Amino acid sequence: MMKPTIDDGKPKARMIRDKCRLIAEKQEKNPRFWKSVFESASRGVGLKITTIRRLIYSSDPKIRYSTSEKMDRILKTLDDWLKLPGYLGEAAGGAEGKHRIDYELIEGVMVKVLRLFPDARGYLMEILRSDDVGFFGEDIPFGQAYVTSVYPGVVKAWHAHRNQTDRFCCVSGTVRLVLYDDRPDSHTLGYVNQFILGNLTSKLVLIPAGVQHGFAALGIKPAVVLNIPTNTYDHGDPDEQRLDPHDNHIPFDWNRIDG
Repeated sequence: MMKPTIDDGKPKARMIRDKCRLIAEKQEKNPRFWKSVFESASRGVGLKITTIRRLIYSSDPKIRYSTSEKMDRILKTLDDWLKLPGYLGEAAGGAEGKHRIDYELIEGVMVKVLRLFPDARGYLMEILRSDDVGFFGEDIPFGQAYVTSVYPGVVKAWHAHRNQTDRFCCVSGTVRLVLYDDRPDSHTLGYVNQFILGNLTSKLVLIPAGVQHGFAALGIKPAVVLNIPTNTYDHGDPDEQRLDPHDNHIPFDWNRIDG
């Protein structure tokens, strides 16, 4: 399978490039300019801001580059990193080498960063709106909403659906949500995505039909996950494709915690 680059038509990749250029054009003299650019770049390839900065200034961190030179270096860094073998999730050890994490999103997966609105009384957090492009619409309708809890030490995996799209958000505690692309016709077949969801990192993750997924609580407290799927649950004919959490072909080790 050919390794994708940032130029092969992926909307997310183009969005990152366009956002970086927009920031460069409009906020060149803003003291927070480079923080914004680094954050955009790091979100695009799943790296820490310090890693992006180190890669860009690897030749000499003391050199003062012009804005255009800095932007060229940022875009080249994104290009180069997407082409690195490790970026596409080659086996990284674990039980019999069975562990993989890809930083490129699985085809069709979307992530919405949720914003908290705090005040002296508490806080409010919006999760899903009818004007959330890509998360809600005629092709992605509302089916039902439910919550499911998971206790520490328990893995709820693996599940996939033939026709249903899920929208996951952790509303209490913290979970590790893992996705595996098991769709034969997907260009990201075999990819594994990992997300940490919870109060400190609130996100809504859209999981397309056919993508295997599971989650486990992190920490010592139970976690609660809200799902807003596109279909109602059919008790007579459930749209469920299940695999054992550990005995399967998926290259992910739930017992592995890197430090």
